[in-house]
Amino acid sequence: AVKKECMEHYATQMNCDENFMRHAETLSLQNLLRMAGLFASVDRRAPETPCRNPSKQIWRVKQIWRDINRYLTKNHHKPLREWFHHYVPEYARAAPPTLSVPVLPRGMILAAGKGMRLRPVTRWIPKPLICLRMDKPRSVLACLVAQCKKLGVTRIIINTRHRSDVMHRHTRNWRVTLSDESGYKNDLQSGGGVVAALDFFAGEPFYLFNGDSLWHEEKMFSLLSLLAARYEPSMDGLLVLMPRIQTNTRKGDFNLTPDGRVMRPAKGQTADYVFCGIQIVHPRLFAPVTKGEPCRLNDLYDDSVARNCLHGLVFDGGWRHLSGLRDLWRMRQFIRRHF
Repeated sequence: AVKKECMEHYATQMNCDENFMRHAETLSLQNLLRMAGLFASVDRRAPETPCRNPSKQIWRVKQIWRDINRYLTKNHHKPLREWFHHYVPEYARAAPPTLSVPVLPRGMILAAGKGMRLRPVTRWIPKPLICLRMDKPRSVLACLVAQCKKLGVTRIIINTRHRSDVMHRHTRNWRVTLSDESGYKNDLQSGGGVVAALDFFAGEPFYLFNGDSLWHEEKMFSLLSLLAARYEPSMDGLLVLMPRIQTNTRKGDFNLTPDGRVMRPAKGQTADYVFCGIQIVHPRLFAPVTKGEPCRLNDLYDDSVARNCLHGLVFDGGWRHLSGLRDLWRMRQFIRRHF
């Protein structure tokens, strides 16, 4: 309030027009954004170079974001406000969580698909087990399991159906649990495969990963810790999303509301975000499905969206998805660089 009165007094004495006040507000907004960036870089420092007295400084981040939000309500900042709505939703404009937030101990990896878009390679081996690094034999699944264990997800279950014999042979020394769906008459699909393994999680929320996706875990930043910090018990799921323009995907999967809820795009429209295949889900998301019944995860997502219980978390780090033959080289380079 004092600053506003001083600015108005100065503008009156100097006979400044409205453009002067707008430029002054824009300059103040630039300074606030610069300060928010500085605090973000402090939060992402390595543990061996901690910030001095972080508990005495972190409260300033909330104050900075409060002032930023106030400036964004101005009409002449509408383009910037729309940019923030897409890339920095309101729920994310807060003090960052501490890096000591523990991850959830249990996780599941979906690896039972046939990988039809990678035929004929996947005729003899499941897609997540395709070797993508010859000098140091590594598959997407091997990298994913190693990364999860390194971050603290110690109890991992992997579902398998297509060429389950190969999956058993490759994972026999990995210290993971396999959920073999070969005994079911029908293909359970993604949702039904999770339901078949729900007893493993004892009614607690857990990580759920697609077996054909990998992300780059930065040295000073844990995506799984951030997921655990953002997850709330009232959520059916918390999905990791990436802005579509940062991927080579033409069609997105979801949109986000300012409070972080996931929404499907209207018919004929393109979604702004792509689902990364990384999420935290609660077992109640699968309550409508009977064990042994085929079900797609997308159908369960739609039910949760209708109840406003599905949320999203924007991620702008390194991520790759092995979908078709054209993705083999990209995934090979990604693994060589980061794993």
